[in-house]
Amino acid sequence: MSNLSDLLPAGAGGKQVDFVATGTLPSGQAVALKTDGTVEAVVDVPASLGTPVTTTFAGSEGLYVSMLTSTTFVGSGRDDAAVAVGAGTCVIGTVSGGAITFGTKVLAGTLGYPSYPQVVALSATQFVFLYTGSGPPYIVSGTAVGATVSGTSITFGALTTFEAGSTSINTVSACTRLSDTTFVIVLTDASDSANAKAIIGTIDASNVVSFGSPYTFATANSSLYAVVTALSSTKLAIAWSDTPSPGPEEGMVVIGTVSAGTISFGTAVVFTAQYMVRQSIVALSETKFVIAYQEDRTASPLIQRAIVGSVSGTTITLGSPATYVDPVYANRWPFVLKLSESTFCVLFMASTTHYGALRIGTVSGTSITYDTVVIYNSATTFGAYGEYSAASGIVIGYDVTNFTGVTYSLSSTNNTDFVGITDEAISSAATGSVTIKGGISSTVTGLTPNLSYYVQDDGTLSTVTSTVLAGKALSPTSINLDYTT
Repeated sequence: MSNLSDLLPAGAGGKQVDFVATGTLPSGQAVALKTDGTVEAVVDVPASLGTPVTTTFAGSEGLYVSMLTSTTFVGSGRDDAAVAVGAGTCVIGTVSGGAITFGTKVLAGTLGYPSYPQVVALSATQFVFLYTGSGPPYIVSGTAVGATVSGTSITFGALTTFEAGSTSINTVSACTRLSDTTFVIVLTDASDSANAKAIIGTIDASNVVSFGSPYTFATANSSLYAVVTALSSTKLAIAWSDTPSPGPEEGMVVIGTVSAGTISFGTAVVFTAQYMVRQSIVALSETKFVIAYQEDRTASPLIQRAIVGSVSGTTITLGSPATYVDPVYANRWPFVLKLSESTFCVLFMASTTHYGALRIGTVSGTSITYDTVVIYNSATTFGAYGEYSAASGIVIGYDVTNFTGVTYSLSSTNNTDFVGITDEAISSAATGSVTIKGGISSTVTGLTPNLSYYVQDDGTLSTVTSTVLAGKALSPTSINLDYTT
């Protein structure tokens, strides 16, 4: 490629630069500049589902997943094949080209009958695994254990109790990361009049986990199934089901502020008054979160919706709920995960087939619109958990006979890296001429003079507005690239 000065607009006429092609490029092709300095065709890559991969787990709860890096994750579940009373078990998964490979599963050293096993990655090499258990002395206590990752190997620390009395945690989203060394668990303390509490945990380099004092955010005998997400390292959003007798169970949400190892709470607000007991929550940014929930558990048919909350200080402003599946098969927990600051994905059971399904939602202000439903598992799917990275797509863990993982890659385009239009056909790995921004390309066809054209996701030029302006047409076969309208 030429010097940087050659990339700057010449002010008139054509502006050609030689580039090496990645892939064969026809004449008149809109091209994108890659990080290695070569160019490739601007293309639209459709969304795609990977091939499911089954672990050696066999149990009733899992496969919970949490991303360690952009291409590795830790999965957890209760492995009933390991021991008669079940065992909390974890495994490292690696994603490459949409395909998952699993390492060897490792038992977490849990007590008997572990329930609601969940895992939260804290850094690229460390995570925390939590559950409730009923081993000796057969009190359903809350337990956590830290772990270190090296490749696909896992080393666990000692079990640590975060609630010694009888307790319960939600099936999903009961823990969130604050930093590489701190996290928060939310729980219902049945040994303390069923108060709903949040507690800060810390982990050191040796996987020693310790906990501070719990902080109550909902009153006695009126709180169940709390879920939590971190808006930042000092701010939480916590949702739960308020369960006064005789009801109804209202969905509540509150903002918690973390300072010097303590948690204080703002004023809780109702996000639904329709018998809500199953929900998941995720932060999209420091000021916005989404709750996916099942409404009207006593009604038929059942409905699942999502709602956006905007945060200012500890004040919450809620949008209108938007239904993503109706009806719902039986009472099932949804799982919501972040894709970007304006998009999310919810995992759920499809309404008529009971298959594993996902749906992507887009947020504008506090409003939600949805894409079409995608089936990722064509069999009855009772629970699913997921997380997203740009490199791996959506990584989904779900429960069939054995725990399974699969990826779903979002549709994508490289049109934002548009650099110009080829002056000639260029073979792959060969060098050819490209008219770059600021020049006039004369290898295009079908244009209308004096109209502005935009680079579409698939690399075509159109007058339909997109995020990438190509330029203004000078004739049916020429365009002034990067023309400012």
